[in-house]
Amino acid sequence: MHQPRAFQAAGRIGGGGWREWGKVGLRRLMGLGIHAKTNEGLRAGNWTAHRAALILGVDSVGAEMNLSHLMRLLVAAVLVLGGCSDEVPTRTASGSGGGASAGSQGGACYPNGTCNGVLDCIDGRCEGASADTGIQCNVFTGEGCEDTGTVDTGTVDTGTVDTRGCPAGYVRIAPGTFTMGSPDAEEGRVSDETQHNVTITRAFCMKATEVTQGEWQAEMGDNPSSFQECGPNCPVEKVSWDDAVLYANALSRREGLPECYAGSTFSGLDCGGYRLPTESEWEYAARGGTTTATYLGNLSGTVSDCSTAQANLDGIAWWCGNAGGRTQAVGGKTSNAFGLWDMLGNVWEWTGDLDGTYPATVTDPTGPTTGSLRVFRGGGWSYFARTARAADRGGSGTPDNRANDLGFRLARTAR
Repeated sequence: MHQPRAFQAAGRIGGGGWREWGKVGLRRLMGLGIHAKTNEGLRAGNWTAHRAALILGVDSVGAEMNLSHLMRLLVAAVLVLGGCSDEVPTRTASGSGGGASAGSQGGACYPNGTCNGVLDCIDGRCEGASADTGIQCNVFTGEGCEDTGTVDTGTVDTGTVDTRGCPAGYVRIAPGTFTMGSPDAEEGRVSDETQHNVTITRAFCMKATEVTQGEWQAEMGDNPSSFQECGPNCPVEKVSWDDAVLYANALSRREGLPECYAGSTFSGLDCGGYRLPTESEWEYAARGGTTTATYLGNLSGTVSDCSTAQANLDGIAWWCGNAGGRTQAVGGKTSNAFGLWDMLGNVWEWTGDLDGTYPATVTDPTGPTTGSLRVFRGGGWSYFARTARAADRGGSGTPDNRANDLGFRLARTAR
């Protein structure tokens, strides 16, 4: 079941009702617009039924009618007819790449006639052009784009990102120490965001975007997403933690890398294959070198509704105030200084960690060693602005939990 952290704070009784809400749980429910006593969805617009349905463990899209078999038969037609038209940022072009995989620059089109990112399927191959130079440049794979080997942490979307030692479509995040959590005065803060220093000693590669429907289908052969009409460039959703690590292992196998998961057991940060980021790596990457609520600055005014414009969020994230009631194509907003898109909003993202309280000052944490719930981060298309903060520990769920606002992106320890 999809569990915002409010439900965890409250606790669960057997298979039925909820315990009396604690302060943390009540604040979480207020942030999500759910009535603490009746579990009634109070949110405005199209999200009321969706949130209420999630409380009952039912997805509002399809009402868990379990039509996945039929949808898989129809997925090719849906993907061809669907598609989002959001313009995607580009980086400075320097030439074209070679040896490309399916869906990427120079590679074969997917069977449904589509490609990743801003690329078009032309005569069976994926091609595209940078608007300012006319030279092919795929911002999602990095092929044909300039690699300067530097990261500018003082500005946003500078066009210069570090990709050394990382696969196409990933950016290199340098080691460092940062303050995880939020200060007491941060608008929208909840008490489980205790500030503490975290040191990350290994450089790691982070996928520049959330895993897309097209990427998932190309690797796994199906598309579990509720919003298939959005198209192959939209984030895959309705994937569980278990699904995400199966995808990571499949990608590692295909590239001849070690698999980082044996069931739910993670082999550790020295694993050279694909994996989910730790919760600490996720926040470190999401901040992009900043210390504010978002990488543009702090939120202001009312942060627990869908109608208050947020100058430091609207340009970088899809949330309930601007998403139009569904997911949107990845890369349609402004990236952070590390070259990462949609770290806030669009879909929540699974991390590798089990849920638990923060430790004190720590180095290379991988989360608690015991527990049953896995952490997801970042907020989503149907949630309030307060959840789209870098420090927000918005929720966790059982490893088999799936929802139409829950996806993931992968990481890999840099070589």
